[in-house]
Amino acid sequence: MLGSCTKSPEQKAISILEKAIEAHGGQEAWDQLETLKFRKWTRLLLEDGSIESETDQLIELRMKPYLEGSISWISDSIEHISTFNGSTMNYTMGGNSIKNQGFLQSKKKDFDAAYYVIAQPWKLLEDEGASLYYEGQKNWHQASSQK
Repeated sequence: MLGSCTKSPEQKAISILEKAIEAHGGQEAWDQLETLKFRKWTRLLLEDGSIESETDQLIELRMKPYLEGSISWISDSIEHISTFNGSTMNYTMGGNSIKNQGFLQSKKKDFDAAYYVIAQPWKLLEDEGASLYYEGQKNWHQASSQK
């Protein structure tokens, strides 16, 4: 009886995540990471190539002893600071604290998204509810036409 050497779609997905982790310094480097600061510059363009919107954010994530951090930026000459202290989300705009719970929940989702983007390979492997399945390479045209 011959065995197959071909990886299953699940094994391929895990292999890609493991390679991504190694390319970013490996599990040991991630485990030792205490603070990560980076600048996130985003520019959204209209179909004609003109700028629809632009943001330039400074993001700081502190991993130990628990996840906390901040996202700050300036918009229309007003400073915005979104902070998460491990349990509570806070937001100031121009030095004024915003207390609207729905707004703070949306800012917590923004904070979680910033962390998830950085931690994605690790989080996908840790998440027992994640369904990992390699679907093959796709180009942009294929991906956008399937929506």
